[in-house]
Amino acid sequence: MPQTRYNTIVPLGSLAVAAEGTTVLLSANCGPLAGQAGPITDYNNPPLPGQPLRQLILTNTSTTATAYLLPRGQTFTGNPGTVIAAILPGKTLVLPYGQPFENGVLPENFCLDGSAAVTVIGCGILS
Repeated sequence: MPQTRYNTIVPLGSLAVAAEGTTVLLSANCGPLAGQAGPITDYNNPPLPGQPLRQLILTNTSTTATAYLLPRGQTFTGNPGTVIAAILPGKTLVLPYGQPFENGVLPENFCLDGSAAVTVIGCGILS
């Protein structure tokens, strides 16, 4: 599947964690943004440069469960020392707040977990 390209805002969409310990990648809806290597003559899957996100905006829509931002492959109960941020019920996380990441982050390298079933809605900023 060809990678979708975005100009400024990358919709991450609704990211649902079914239960504690069942993580979902931030790239579940937008796909990987690291770019892709392909033959220059393959028009269905052309080579594309990466589009790292400079900022993340994530909103926890739950009224009771906390969402956790973690590196890919980690869970809150199994790896509590790797939690990057906790998003409390009904709150929004802007990461980083203010100055954008210089080199950016790739959504496929991060996941969400929850203290229970939780839904997070978000987007990423490219520039």
